[in-house]
Amino acid sequence: MNEQTNNHEIQLLGRITLRGTLTALTGLHIGGSQTGLSIGGVDLAVVRNSFTGEPYIPGSSIKGKMRALLERALNMPLQVSVRKKTRSQTVKVHYCTDAGGYGQCPLCNVFGIATGGRMPDTPRQNEIVNFPTRLIVRDARMNAETRRKLEENLNTDMPLTEVKTEVVIDRLTSMANPRQIERVPAGAKFDFEIVYNLYRDPEDFQWFKYLIAAMGLLEGDFLGGQGSRGYGQVKFENVTPTLEWFDGKDHTLEALEETKSIQPSEQLKTLWPKIAKERGLQP
Repeated sequence: MNEQTNNHEIQLLGRITLRGTLTALTGLHIGGSQTGLSIGGVDLAVVRNSFTGEPYIPGSSIKGKMRALLERALNMPLQVSVRKKTRSQTVKVHYCTDAGGYGQCPLCNVFGIATGGRMPDTPRQNEIVNFPTRLIVRDARMNAETRRKLEENLNTDMPLTEVKTEVVIDRLTSMANPRQIERVPAGAKFDFEIVYNLYRDPEDFQWFKYLIAAMGLLEGDFLGGQGSRGYGQVKFENVTPTLEWFDGKDHTLEALEETKSIQPSEQLKTLWPKIAKERGLQP
C-alpha cells in the first residue's frame, strides 16, 4: 500500500478531463420517475431534467455500467453482498475489504470504494483508509443541436423522445401483454465530461488505462435498460483530453501519449493484452 495513503496525506496533483459526445446508436432508455404519468401514457418513462424537460444520461448510469463491465472483464472476486430492496435475492459485487487488496486493485482505485472501506456483511478488521475516488462522471446533457432537430421533427411521439411498444407473448396461452417504453431516438447526442483525479505520480497514470478500457467495454455492450432487445448501444465520439497540474511540478507525460486521440473501442484492442498480462488473466 502506498505510504501516502496510509498516512492520510492526500494531495490533488492534477486531473485529466475527458470531454466529448456520447452518441446513442440505437434507442436509449434510462428510466425516470413514473410519478404523474397519465392514464394512457407510457409504461416506462425516461429520466428528464426537471427544469428544461430534456432527457439526460445520469453520470451514475455511465460510471456504474463501466465499473460492472470492467469488474467482469478482470474477473474480480465478488465477495460482498448488496441486498436489493425490491428483490429477494442478493447481488454480489467487488469492493476491497482490506488495505493490501486495495493497493493492488485497479477497480477500487479508479472507481472508488465505500466510506471506511467496508460494505455491509464484511469484516471490520483491516479497514481501508477512506481515499477519495479518482473518477468523476458528470450527468451528460442533451446536445443543443440534437434538441433542435428533435423539436423540429414531426415524427417524435413525445417531446424529444419516441415511444416503442414491446409485446410479451405467453407461449402457453398466446396471450399478448403489450407495454409502451419511452426512449431517446437513435442518433441523439449528449455532451459528456469525465474527470480523472491524479493523487500519486506515477501510480495514477498506470490506472488511467483501465478507464479507457472501461469506455471501450461500454461501447461493446449497452447503456440503460432493455439492452437485450437492442436498446442502448452508444459510442464515445470527439473525445478531447485536457491535463491540468496543481502542484507546480513538471510531471512526465509518457503515460498519456496514447490519450492524444481517444477511440475507446480501438484502443481496447491494444490495451487489453497489456492489462491481461498485468493482471495475470488467462488467455
